[in-house]
Amino acid sequence: MTRRRGEAFSLDEALTDPGFTPRHDDVSELLERVLGRDDERRIRAEKALLKVQSSVAVPLYIRAGVATPDELARLLRLAGQLVPRDGDERLRELMLKHLASPHARVRRASANALGRLRDEESETALLEALRHEHAAKEEASRDPRVLDAIVEALGKVGRERAARALAALPGNRVSPETLERARLMLGRTTLRAEPARLMLDRSAEGPLEVTLRCRQGLEGLLASELEGVLGGQAGPRIPRDDRGRVDLTIRGAPTQLFGARTFLSFGFPLPEIRRSPASKLAVDVVRMLASPGATRILSTFTEGPIRFRLAWAAGGKRRKTIWDIASEIQRRAPELVNDPTDSLWEVVVRESPDTLRLELVPRFDDPRFGYREADVPAASHPTLAAAIVCAAELREDDVVWDPFVGSGGELCERFIAGPSAMLIGSDVDDRALAAARQNLDRAGATSALLRRADARTFDPRAIGGRAREGMTAILSNPPMGRRVARGEDLEHLLSRVVSRASEILVPGGRMVWLSPLPRVTRAAAAAAGLSLRRATEVDMGGFSAELQLLDRPAGSRG
Repeated sequence: MTRRRGEAFSLDEALTDPGFTPRHDDVSELLERVLGRDDERRIRAEKALLKVQSSVAVPLYIRAGVATPDELARLLRLAGQLVPRDGDERLRELMLKHLASPHARVRRASANALGRLRDEESETALLEALRHEHAAKEEASRDPRVLDAIVEALGKVGRERAARALAALPGNRVSPETLERARLMLGRTTLRAEPARLMLDRSAEGPLEVTLRCRQGLEGLLASELEGVLGGQAGPRIPRDDRGRVDLTIRGAPTQLFGARTFLSFGFPLPEIRRSPASKLAVDVVRMLASPGATRILSTFTEGPIRFRLAWAAGGKRRKTIWDIASEIQRRAPELVNDPTDSLWEVVVRESPDTLRLELVPRFDDPRFGYREADVPAASHPTLAAAIVCAAELREDDVVWDPFVGSGGELCERFIAGPSAMLIGSDVDDRALAAARQNLDRAGATSALLRRADARTFDPRAIGGRAREGMTAILSNPPMGRRVARGEDLEHLLSRVVSRASEILVPGGRMVWLSPLPRVTRAAAAAAGLSLRRATEVDMGGFSAELQLLDRPAGSRG
């Protein structure tokens, strides 16, 4: 059921919330904001339109029919982002129709939009537009930016026909930089036809340095996991100057790292180099990528063409630098291909005024969380669910309750971690319970019990069996804010659940969760007679929560 909005609802205010998902009824208003003069509102509106679940194509198509050339250019830009998702032919029709517009800005926008489609029909249309644009006799109808846009779009979507057309194009009609970029893109498009795959089950010769990345605050848990997984290999190291990072030296295949469940990604760091004020970043990056050490790693763990994409640790797109690197790499190491669309490796660039570090990060489908088929808003990321379980000091006789089960991540991770006596989850949302059931069954935890119930009043002991004696562990990632607890007093909710835990836990039992209000839940725990044995601030992606381990003392009474 669609939630009713209050009378004070403001679309502009809602757009400032990153979690806001608009309705189809909002589309017309959002389109007008895209066409407005306020750049900040325009950007927010564009992002919101990309979240609309139903098609935006019809209202966009209708609005384009009465748009000015400037407005039409903006709508075409948006259509180029929408059509790969929506697949609506009206958006494609809009782009093709206006590729022959008398207005240069509109033609340029159409070419840019078609460059996102990457299909044969788009290549044919762009080749025809290239011929018309190149053959234009009237100076007034010529615009070098349109020709550049067509050439760049052909580089993205084209194949053999586009390559021949660009090879025959006089260099004085198109900027050399645009032509070089298009030819680079065409080259990597051709290479995509050749299969390639990661071979992380291979072993490198000799020891291998690895950097693992995790949520800030989970470094200690990850290091403990790695020690257990890798046994007598070189111990994990936690750098002081780079939070969310654990370094390690391994022997053998990188697949052994998948025994740890709290890391987000791993990569192979290249030796840091010193830079001078006169050095060029593109040259330094390529020098590192073409080094024997980088070549050994990339060739060992790749079968087929070695395709990579660049990422900047400090953020930003850095398009000019990326093209400089792509051009330089083609000259110095043509066996490496910069391909942001279809790549097996991400090269993360970490730079300072006088140093440069690169990490070679393999891009793979994570084999650790195959149970995660269904999801609900604000459900736990599986590495966070794993961290909660990792901190819980598991016992084979555990009777576990998750009062906010969501999509079941914590119970799935607890099942995977080892034997337990009983797993119980509850939630007030039927969609969450359905998702949790699907994921738990996928994980093999078919005996886990789920109930529709309010965490503040539900007593899992009433289920009977081993649960009758009480819970030995409560593991949960509770609601973090208004997106999932609208209208609730979150402070009261969390405090009541802590109090409930003190009643339901057996003496010696423990509660591990991520508290978004640590001061509140610490006070509630103290009042309920629970002791705080562990507290770690964890980055949740834009805000922090505290990973708390609460104990019910062995001698206490319920």
